[in-house]
Amino acid sequence: MRPDEIIEQQLLAQIEAKTQQVYAQHGLHDPNLRTSLCRAATSVLMYARDHGQIKNFAVRCDESSASPETDGLPVVEVNIEFFKRVRQFTFKME
Repeated sequence: MRPDEIIEQQLLAQIEAKTQQVYAQHGLHDPNLRTSLCRAATSVLMYARDHGQIKNFAVRCDESSASPETDGLPVVEVNIEFFKRVRQFTFKME
């Protein structure tokens, strides 16, 4: 496995853990839920960027990131720019 793939797996696990923790703390009807989910994912990725593990990133969690299949549950969309490739991930809260 390439080093960037290892970093990717670690970041995804950290984002999943943090967003699930935030979701459990806030609950579905909390008006600050989406903002808190976005901040949780951003904190993981800012650390990775600041330590040279990734080049850049973008995080989105708003009404436009949800779809009919998610039944109104929040969805966190993450784009990660590694030094040799760009990847997009979606985290669905359940």
